[in-house]
Amino acid sequence: MEINNFILAIDSSTSVLRIGLIDGEGKITRQESRDKFRHAEHILGLIDRAMKDGRCSRQGLRGIIVSIGPGSFTGL
Repeated sequence: MEINNFILAIDSSTSVLRIGLIDGEGKITRQESRDKFRHAEHILGLIDRAMKDGRCSRQGLRGIIVSIGPGSFTGL
């Protein structure tokens, strides 16, 4: 697998914060928080955990996808 073949997906527009990481072979690593009023507090930790679990470094990211809402925490 190429080193920069991962895509990070972030959806924080609903009451559940979801982070997904997909590798070049289609394997998905997921993290989520159901603490609907604390997305800002959890988002970076969930991203770090997904990247660690998926064995992806920052240099390994090919792209980042974000949801734009509608929702209460869409200002990413």
